[in-house]
Amino acid sequence: MKNLGDRNICLKVIGNMRDLLFNCQAIKTNGCEKMVLTTGAFDVLHDGHFRYLNHAKSLGDVLVVGINDDDFVKKIKGPDRPYYNQQARALSLSEFDCVDMVYIFSFEEQVELIEIVEPKFFVMSESSHRKPTERKHQIDTVIKLGGKIVMLPPFSDIHSTDIIKELRAKG
Repeated sequence: MKNLGDRNICLKVIGNMRDLLFNCQAIKTNGCEKMVLTTGAFDVLHDGHFRYLNHAKSLGDVLVVGINDDDFVKKIKGPDRPYYNQQARALSLSEFDCVDMVYIFSFEEQVELIEIVEPKFFVMSESSHRKPTERKHQIDTVIKLGGKIVMLPPFSDIHSTDIIKELRAKG
């Protein structure tokens, strides 16, 4: 966060692909060799997310988190999701010390996001990415760019879907 008078401005949330490309190129120009990318809904955050992201960051120098936009989340999780909108989810993740950049991306931008970040490591969760064949286009792109896929085990028995069900049941 950068304090500008009486307002705090988050500089971690990147607003468009052009700015993401500029930031990634600048980081690489300044000697960053290990970009790490992970993606997901990150809807209702819990301790498993914290552990997952900290572990992802430990693999490299810069952690970029791609947040599925609201339409993307509806497509993969159903019409009642996300619980929090994309801006709230991005801002929440930007507060994590381990997260260097957050980008909200659409279903159509999945491959372009990888091409821009050019991650050394593309981190996936075994619990939320149960069907890697559905992500073949992403995996193939990472490998084509010389990166590696890292599958991380669940860091918690808690799942956002369960938390949301409980919240909705309580009204």
